[in-house]
Order: sequence, then structure tokens, then C-alpha cells
Amino acid sequence: MANKDQQFVTSAVKAVDFPKSNLARIAFFGRSNVGKSSLINTLLNRKNLARTSSTPGKTQTINFYLPVDQSYQLVDYPGYGYAKVGKSRRQEIDQMIRTTVQDLENLRGIVQLVDGRIPTQQVDLDFEKFLNRVGVPHMIAVTKTDKVKKSDLSKLERRIETDFGQNVELVEYLLTSTVTKTGIDNLNAWIKEVIGF
Repeated sequence: MANKDQQFVTSAVKAVDFPKSNLARIAFFGRSNVGKSSLINTLLNRKNLARTSSTPGKTQTINFYLPVDQSYQLVDYPGYGYAKVGKSRRQEIDQMIRTTVQDLENLRGIVQLVDGRIPTQQVDLDFEKFLNRVGVPHMIAVTKTDKVKKSDLSKLERRIETDFGQNVELVEYLLTSTVTKTGIDNLNAWIKEVIGF
């Protein structure tokens, strides 16, 4: 377990290597380069704890982090559906994601990130169906909304509700930006709610 000055716990690629902990866990999923590491850094109020890169596919391990109060863990999963690695490697990563999440003890919530700048991707819709079957509270964080024109934000919200509403009756989502800090307080509040803090 990390000490009071550490917020990175460990990395793993197999469930057997997950750190033992009684803490509630919140898992983060999304396509490569959607902004998972940036969002985790913002939630933890740290600049470079979770490594960010302009190169998609940088994160290929499951990384565990602690907030300052050490009341729960954030779990950063590799990006799913990344096309620029070899097909067999992409399948390995996607399979690792799907199998290990079933073994993630004390999982209390899932945050799925989708890029607000581009049309909804089929891989996001397919992965949301899988995440819904995991059976824990699920939030969609629409990222990089600072790069969306203000006049287009209501159109973006309607698209998210329509596209992801096909999979579930009620879509819970937040528009977020790590630049303007839009949605960060609300996401923190949702995390605290689902872990019962």
C-alpha cells in the first residue's frame, strides 16, 4: 500500500497482480487518447501522476491510484479498441480489459470516457453494453468539451442521450474538461456517492 505521500499504487496486467485492498474502487475506461490519464490527474489534483501522451495507446497496464485522503482507489485501464497496434495485440488488450474487470474486487463505479469532439464511435457503444452487464453504477464522462463550440454543447448532449440511450433507459453523463475543470466537481460528487463516502 502506498504511504501518505504516494498516490500511485501499482501497475498490473493480470487480476492475480491486483493490489489487495478493502478500499472501494472506481474504474476508468475509454478509447486510447480520450483523456483518461488527464482526467485522473485532475481528480487527484496532480499534474503528472498518471502519465499522459499525445501518442494513443500509451497506457497498456492497469494502473491503481489513491486520492490524498486515501478513501478509495482510482483504476486506470488501457484504452480499448486501439487500431494502430497489431490486431493480435489489440485483441489481447481488449480481452485483458474484459476479463480483469470481472475480478476487480470492491468495484463500486465505472466511468466511461467518450470524446466530445467527434461523432459517437461504435466501439464506445459496444463497450458500454459490456460495462452495463458488469452491474455497478456507470457514468459517461464526455471529455474535451472545451474544444466544442458553446453553441454546439446542447447538440452534443442530445447526441449522447440519443446514442447511448439505445443501450439503457436512462444515460447518466457529464460534460467534462480538464482544461476548464467543467464537470470535475460533479464527477467527484458522483464518485463519493457511489462509494458511500
